Amino acid sequence: MNRSVNAILLLCLTCFSFTSLAHTRSQSFSQWQISDQKVTLSFNILSREITRLAADASVDVRKELSQLLIDHLEGKIQANMNGIACQIIKPLIKISASKGYTRLEAEFSCLPGSEFQLVMQGFFDVVPSHLHYARVISSSGEAREMVLSDATRTQVINLNNSEKSYWETAKTYLKLGLEHILIGNDHLIFLLALVLLCGRLSQGLILVTGFTLGHSITLSLSVFGWLQPNMTIVEALIGFSIVLVALEKIQRTTDKKLMIPLAFTLFALVFVKSIFSLGLPVLTLFGITLFSMSYLVLVKDFAVKTSPEKMENVGIQFLLTGTFGFIHGFGFADVLREIGLPPDQLGFALFSFNLGVELGQILVLSLMTVVFILSQKLLSINVRAFATTSLVSIVLGLGSYWFFVRSLNY
Repeated sequence: MNRSVNAILLLCLTCFSFTSLAHTRSQSFSQWQISDQKVTLSFNILSREITRLAADASVDVRKELSQLLIDHLEGKIQANMNGIACQIIKPLIKISASKGYTRLEAEFSCLPGSEFQLVMQGFFDVVPSHLHYARVISSSGEAREMVLSDATRTQVINLNNSEKSYWETAKTYLKLGLEHILIGNDHLIFLLALVLLCGRLSQGLILVTGFTLGHSITLSLSVFGWLQPNMTIVEALIGFSIVLVALEKIQRTTDKKLMIPLAFTLFALVFVKSIFSLGLPVLTLFGITLFSMSYLVLVKDFAVKTSPEKMENVGIQFLLTGTFGFIHGFGFADVLREIGLPPDQLGFALFSFNLGVELGQILVLSLMTVVFILSQKLLSINVRAFATTSLVSIVLGLGSYWFFVRSLNY
């Protein structure tokens, strides 16, 4: 009877968590190039983000995604110069974009002035957590960044104030990094998966350090343009990294053989790709399969023990978690690639963004640690076991959902 009740509670908890966590961060980007009295807008967004507009009953979902976006943004993006509205001389049109993205372009005519005001009303009524990152480039080539949200739909910058101090740069990019990690449900769920995996706080710190080192490396490589992977594949792999860590936890606690069903699932995706041309490239799927099999064998043979003499095995986990960090780093770099970095403060801005990400991780891990300690003191062993099983199920379900959905968006 107790098992039946637990199963029902677990199902309800999982369903509730899906409704609140399944949607990852919602964001869009724009670049405003000011040249004399002409302002050129380039608006860029992940194509799958446009599907959120279907929540509006008045939206005609039969239209192409680019047209849905144009219809939605019409009248919701406004530029002002010294308080006077700029006039649209070329309406929004679709232009070429990276795979998985939709890019629009428009032109405005503005009177000469020094105060540029941007008003963004798009997406916030549909997705209140949406963030819009804007980059404004003046006639002199100086760039300014701003973030607009549901609470702050209007931003003003002084174009004559060309000197940007290191303190201003630090505040801007530290805030960007902090916001990016706190609204990134997939990154947060991965951190939760690492916490669930560890038996001790010291082990958790070691694994998170490996994750941090990994994503710091690829974040830098991607921002500097040395590595530019396909972001649709990266987003899918972020989901799959969550799946693998959850499977590792299940394999440790139940000793179940998971390689065969996992391999069968991945080969089924290869079949779908071959027949229906849906999902990730076949070569990518084969690579995922090979890595997954190797990973599960390694973590089974080198499972982290609680005894001090086995701490050398943590080195294996450190390296493996660092590999996942490589993947997540490309996801962190997505914002910086779109809004850019100030050329004269490139390294400092990148450091500030990375520091913001790390502060966000520390904040989240601190909260998780407090909850973990309180649960050890206040909850019985059976309740803690049920809570752990529930969380692992939620993590596995969310990771699987993100992986499959993002794969189909390729």
